Amino acid sequence: MAYRIPPDEEVAKAIDNVLIRTPRMHSQRELCEAVSAELAFTDPLYRAGAERIRRIGVDRGIISLEIYYASTDRDLGSSCPVCGDILIPVRNRTLDGGIVEMSRGCRRCKYVARGTESRPARYEITRKAAIDSDSRVSMLREAQSLLLRAADLMDGALRMSGIESRSGKDSRTIRRIAADPSYGGSLSNLSLDLERLEKDPVWTQPLVSPKNLYNKGDSEPR
Repeated sequence: MAYRIPPDEEVAKAIDNVLIRTPRMHSQRELCEAVSAELAFTDPLYRAGAERIRRIGVDRGIISLEIYYASTDRDLGSSCPVCGDILIPVRNRTLDGGIVEMSRGCRRCKYVARGTESRPARYEITRKAAIDSDSRVSMLREAQSLLLRAADLMDGALRMSGIESRSGKDSRTIRRIAADPSYGGSLSNLSLDLERLEKDPVWTQPLVSPKNLYNKGDSEPR
């Protein structure tokens, strides 16, 4: 039977719709069946697998996962088995000066592997609450730090290599996106604006306020 692969946007919308009606589901299969039925209202030929649904839900910040683990003797690798992001090792120094890995975790979906208990066996799935302003600011500042670190690494790697010109002004552009105070869209300015909006909601601000830099139809800040 012919089928069609729905765009990520359609899958995300379906996930959100089913979790609005049923904010907690007790397995990935339950979520997959509900999302598949929701997608069928849009197009009866739409098909999406359980893993794709789960990863889109995590990537778009729609779902929170409570993960139940089972033992496995397989090597864990460097990628999260839940969402595909990078696993971060947590290491500790032993009494004799050696280094031992205590666990590996994922910052995106909160997967944590300790010892042999590393295979995701079952998921409890809930609709993720809206991100609060503090979390948004923290995320922007983390992104800013990572971009600045990336620009430093680029410059260090290319310095005196003979191919610096091939990168052009890319590291300068990255720094502008991260922290240029004269660029309204820089991550540093966006995080500051979020903090200000938390104290003074936009509906309380006069139209002449410097916090309202755009007029309808403007494409650039004044």
